[in-house]
Amino acid sequence: DCTPPRPTARMPPDDPAHRAAAALAAPGAYEQRRTVVADELDAQEHVNNVVYARWVQDAAIAHWEARTTPEERAAVAWVLLRHEIDYLRAARLGDAVVVRTAVGPVEGITFERWTEARLADGDGAVLAR
Repeated sequence: DCTPPRPTARMPPDDPAHRAAAALAAPGAYEQRRTVVADELDAQEHVNNVVYARWVQDAAIAHWEARTTPEERAAVAWVLLRHEIDYLRAARLGDAVVVRTAVGPVEGITFERWTEARLADGDGAVLAR
């Protein structure tokens, strides 16, 4: 089972890492499970960085569709303004991965979305966030 991150005492509450960890640990966070397939690998035989970006987008879309009504989706559109991904560990063919996402506070018409990919098995290591 994949354990979500937890805020730690070393993280000040206003630190973005603390806010992200808290949001990803909250009950409203959304998860997608996937298994790494051959066409997601690069020449080094680990998941290509572009695939992580696609996983983030796929999870965001699925989260939006799971939490909104058709009427809300027809009335509101969201777009990506910026993204940043830290690649921390390689995923390889056959690895089971959990992509977890949550949104932060709304500020006007914008909000942050936090996402991380973890190994679903073993030590649950964070692959990217």
